Amino acid sequence: MLEVFVRKFHSIAMHELPVIMEKCEKKEESSTSNPKEQAAASETASQSQKISLPSFIQESDSSTKKTGDSKASNFSAADCKSMVKTLVCGVKTITWGAGSCRDVTTTPQAQASTEKLFLPQETPLFSRLLKYALQALDIYQIVQAANGTYYIRTPNSQQIRMKEEKEILEHFAGVFTMLNTNTFKEVFHENIEYLVERIHANFALQIIPNSFLANPHTSATFATILMQFLLNKLDEMGTNVENSNLYLKLFKLVFGSVSLFASENEQMLKPHLHEVVNRSMELACTSKEPYNYFLLLRALFRSIGGGNHDLLYQEFLPLLPNLLQGLNNLQSGVHRQYMKDLFVELCLTVPVRLSSLLPYLPMLMDPLVSALNGSQTLVSQGLRTLELCVDNLQPDFLYDHIQPVRAELFQALWKTLRNQSDSIAHVAFRVLGKFGGGNRRMLKEPQKLEHNDMDSVGPCISIFFPESNSAVTLPVSSVIESALKELKSAPAPAPQQTTSQQQQQQTTAQSSDNTAFYRKQAWIAVQSFLVTVISFEDSAKVFEVLLSHGSFRSGTPPITGETARPPCVDEATRETFKNALLGMLVASSVEDIKSDVIPFLCHMVRHYTILGVVQQSGPCGSKPSTSPQGTDVHVLIDAIASVMMLEEKELCKTGELAIAVMRETASLIIGDLYKALQLPLFEYLVEKLCECCYERAWFAKAGG
Repeated sequence: MLEVFVRKFHSIAMHELPVIMEKCEKKEESSTSNPKEQAAASETASQSQKISLPSFIQESDSSTKKTGDSKASNFSAADCKSMVKTLVCGVKTITWGAGSCRDVTTTPQAQASTEKLFLPQETPLFSRLLKYALQALDIYQIVQAANGTYYIRTPNSQQIRMKEEKEILEHFAGVFTMLNTNTFKEVFHENIEYLVERIHANFALQIIPNSFLANPHTSATFATILMQFLLNKLDEMGTNVENSNLYLKLFKLVFGSVSLFASENEQMLKPHLHEVVNRSMELACTSKEPYNYFLLLRALFRSIGGGNHDLLYQEFLPLLPNLLQGLNNLQSGVHRQYMKDLFVELCLTVPVRLSSLLPYLPMLMDPLVSALNGSQTLVSQGLRTLELCVDNLQPDFLYDHIQPVRAELFQALWKTLRNQSDSIAHVAFRVLGKFGGGNRRMLKEPQKLEHNDMDSVGPCISIFFPESNSAVTLPVSSVIESALKELKSAPAPAPQQTTSQQQQQQTTAQSSDNTAFYRKQAWIAVQSFLVTVISFEDSAKVFEVLLSHGSFRSGTPPITGETARPPCVDEATRETFKNALLGMLVASSVEDIKSDVIPFLCHMVRHYTILGVVQQSGPCGSKPSTSPQGTDVHVLIDAIASVMMLEEKELCKTGELAIAVMRETASLIIGDLYKALQLPLFEYLVEKLCECCYERAWFAKAGG
């Protein structure tokens, strides 16, 4: 009987489902085509439906007609869903009933067991069932829209599933949870790779491994099989982005099962613990995308760090020295901010007892200070770690270890008192109180102050008030710096999952709206400044006559190298110009405003390039002189070099666009690309980009 159901799953997966999927794809394509194409498609569809006959008629009529290449399904999507649901429930009933059949030699203990015994020759049947049923379950990817039409759901979509789909997947997983351990192990040891491939194609199938890991009968067995598969795929987590996200989710499922069934799954994870940690650290140093390996370690630490897994803590203890040393080296290096935050979190959440950490306490001091000066999540983690040390360690022992970072530590604690979160401020106040009089010893330490060594304040805005006889000057540099900081800031992270889903959505939407508003205002400030500082004294006719002068094409660049750059009188003004141009380049990557920024960017780059070409060649080309009224055009190149050195490498495309516009503009004026590239403007560009290669950070080197 089970064989019949398996063959029916095979029929749906191989014959019915592809035809239905093809129809949905054609409807989606026709919805975007013109009316004529829609009419032609509907006519073709109607013709194909006319010639589709029942199978027995086609066989009897094959002597006079060929069935052709057209295929049509005898069932609709709703019919197939109903059929799959019936088959899954039927298979579950058959498995339960067939496995419960006992002979006279069965013992009472075996009768009471939940494991269903099957013959060895029936194991391949369950393998075929798994293969064809996973394909047939893709029918639930076809969703009915509000207007009654059907469309195919995005494969990796995590949108809310239908209740029916979730129940069917749980019933299907229940079929295999009734198998005895040996049969279950053999079925999934052979098909685990296929199961993962199907989950990648249809994310809803993740319910199946969830059910296996949450079932006490199959959890340890399936976790062992899945863990071995994932360790074999560990190398791919640093290259293939799509697969690595799936592997990371599956790793989290396995680690999470340790908390569900500690006694069995601790034994499962214990032999793999060293390999997970050591290989993750090794591959992170050589892979293209190391971030996933540290996320894997974070998932492991969070899953077993609750203080209830002593067996794993003892196994983890030999890994502690090298792991802390490696994380400290990474934390002290030059990395992107989110990477540094992750290194700090890993240092503070290593899954061992505090007593085991005592020999390595000095290695935690620098990450602790970094955490107290970091994000809200890191501040909370740092305060918990520090309070744990204060409560459980002798004061003299603790003070000896915090002595190297005592000033930075207490300054960070005093700073945390002004945290916007009341709960964090209360914890900081409590920790300072537990230090007693030691919390005031840092008052003799020099404070960290930002000094200004500029001779001038740079460009200013003159504001006149009726009550005042003189104008009030407002420095623009602070405005431009704030605008640049806002444009460079990363999108607001999603809130922690400590509130309800509705509150999370409201908070995320509000934060996103605020971010978009302030970025737009920052761009308006940068744009207004760049437009204001341009001189429009010359008319268009004078400009046209100048650029059409014959000496541009016949002459040669008179000066080269550093001498092409005029001495700058006002460093503050030049720095403000550079920040404004850098803000313009960064703003071109912001999705909300990039459509307005990119045309403006091309105009500004073209303007600065024309000034540079006119100053360095043609009738006006001469030795540069000091100009107190303005700044040199090389400030654009400094801004391009700065954007190429930023952490976000997508901004390199903006720098490349600016360089392309410079090259095109110069070649149009000079008439020859080769001669244009010999201008001091481009020589200076090459020098600045070469300097990027000597920076410490890898992303700055990559920009060069």
